[in-house]
Order: sequence, then structure tokens, then C-alpha cells
Amino acid sequence: MSEVHSGDTFSLTLPSGETLKIHLYGTDAPKREKRDPKTGKVKRPGQPFGEEAFQVLKSKLERRKVSVNMMGKEKHSGTIVIDKQDIGLEMVRAGFAWAHQCNPAGRVAAEYAKAEEQARKERRGLWKQDHPQPPWEFLKLWQMKEALLVG
Repeated sequence: MSEVHSGDTFSLTLPSGETLKIHLYGTDAPKREKRDPKTGKVKRPGQPFGEEAFQVLKSKLERRKVSVNMMGKEKHSGTIVIDKQDIGLEMVRAGFAWAHQCNPAGRVAAEYAKAEEQARKERRGLWKQDHPQPPWEFLKLWQMKEALLVG
């Protein structure tokens, strides 16, 4: 593992030296604020619990060798198991990611959906909020706003 980018995305350095950006399959975490590295200006605002989700994933993956079971066909995505724990499932269970399924009929989908339901019920992590905005809706609204400001 080389770098965590968000609560659901990290870079993995392969033995060949190649680096892949990987998304945790079946999850979608709140978005972190994005800043321009040169100017420091905010390029995109973050969501509540975006930074917390990043920190939690970072603590789970930091200085760890990981194995990824690649799942996605469109972009690099997969499940990660460390010490017999599915890290994506743990992120959902702790309330730091939504269960977001590409294949809603699979085993992963059922486990993740059940974990999200329990996290919601117990108001863990982002579920402490009354109406948390899913990251896919947040991004769509932000992109629409940006298009209106530019246009």
C-alpha cells in the first residue's frame, strides 16, 4: 500500500513498481475537501465525515501489506482483507461509507447492505446526522453548481 486518497480510495504499489489507484468495492465514502496543491485554494468542498473516513481508512491500511481481490471492470476496484477482516465492510459497519453496489445480487452486496442498516440503526459515524447526503448526490449537485458558475 502506498497512499490513501479518501475514505474509499488508495494507491497500491505492485511488486513490479507499477502503482494502481484502487477503489474499495461496494463502498462510497463521504468526499474530502480538495485543494489545489500549488495555491492551496479549495477546488471542491468536503462533506461531513469525509476527513474522518479518510483517517479511519488510513489507520487501517497504513504500513500494511495488503492483498486486493479485484472486482470491478470499469475502474480498478476490489475488496481488501487484512487479518481476516474485509476493510470495505468494516468502513460501512463503522458508519464511514455507504454500501454502494455495482452488483446488488452478490454476497458482498448483502453483507454490506446489512452492515449499513445496522450502522444507521445505531447512528454510527455519518449516520449521526439526520439526513446525510450520499456522495454521488453531493458530487452531482456540486458539478451542477460549478457548471452554472462557469457558464
